[in-house]
Amino acid sequence: DSMSLVVIGVLLASGVVVAFVVHLIVRFVNNVSQSKCFSNTHEGSFIHPDGSVSSSASVVGKQVTSGKTNSNQSTGVSNQELLHLPASLKLSVVVPAYNEEKRIGAMLEETIQYLEKRREKDPKFTYEIVVVNDGSKDRTRDKVLEYSKKYGFEKLRLMNLKVNCGKGAAINKGIRHSRGELILFADADGASKFSDIEKLEKKLKDVIRNGLGCVVGSRYVAKDNSAERTAFRKFISLVFHTLVTLICGADIKDTQCGFKIFTRPSAQLVFPSQHVDRWAFDIDVLYLCTFFRIPVAETAITWQEIEGSKITVFGVIGMVRDILLIRLFYIFGVWFTKSKSS
Repeated sequence: DSMSLVVIGVLLASGVVVAFVVHLIVRFVNNVSQSKCFSNTHEGSFIHPDGSVSSSASVVGKQVTSGKTNSNQSTGVSNQELLHLPASLKLSVVVPAYNEEKRIGAMLEETIQYLEKRREKDPKFTYEIVVVNDGSKDRTRDKVLEYSKKYGFEKLRLMNLKVNCGKGAAINKGIRHSRGELILFADADGASKFSDIEKLEKKLKDVIRNGLGCVVGSRYVAKDNSAERTAFRKFISLVFHTLVTLICGADIKDTQCGFKIFTRPSAQLVFPSQHVDRWAFDIDVLYLCTFFRIPVAETAITWQEIEGSKITVFGVIGMVRDILLIRLFYIFGVWFTKSKSS
């Protein structure tokens, strides 16, 4: 009868939904939770301007006792990583780069000029830029090496990944090899005005608690028209703002702006526990900030749309999928976080 047909239809529809959800979870686990990009399997090497290759150990000398890549069983980190060590510089700037040959030159020029002027005014100010070449197929590596040769390997280090691991993984690797008291990651396209880092630092002083704090550069809270964005980007920001509020409990209006700063103790908690390696990694990071009770704030920055955006509709769909599963994976123990004592 008609009632039986309705019941069968509901059961079939439910089965399709369950199968689809299981498919998403399996795919997500395979692509993210078990990603080799967060392991030493795809550990990056640092390339000097002369073409020689080294580990982080060669940069910091006595800070690291060995440049070998064996795992440290007591800390769970590679001997090459520096994040677990005390800061030796004031600021680290991490720049993920994938096929950025045409855009990264202008970004590095603006960044270095600002940092050099700041160092001239304050001799105690020290910095480094860590560019992570995320398996680029163009001349991104060569372009960065030109600046490393010009300004010195101590100030501009190039980490080279042989395969494309994703923006989140590239930033993670760069931060875990950073030496700064403050750690900023910034996009390679130069869309954010780099001198606005001062706005982030000022805001950070207001929110920092027990050495912990994070400030997000925001296009959404700008009071003027300096942050011009396409309708597509505005829609993405609105969707992500809604989702991150529901999932993370943090009222961050612009989660996807690639201009975020962390205190070193905050980075030491968050990034060893990060799991998402591509576009939705920002949500993972913000969720971990909430988990570790790290104060998070945002402040307006100057931003402009730069040609060459790699965000696609399918990429957005993938991000939404990842976001919806992030909290579930942490809650049900699929993913684990590093303890504060580790």
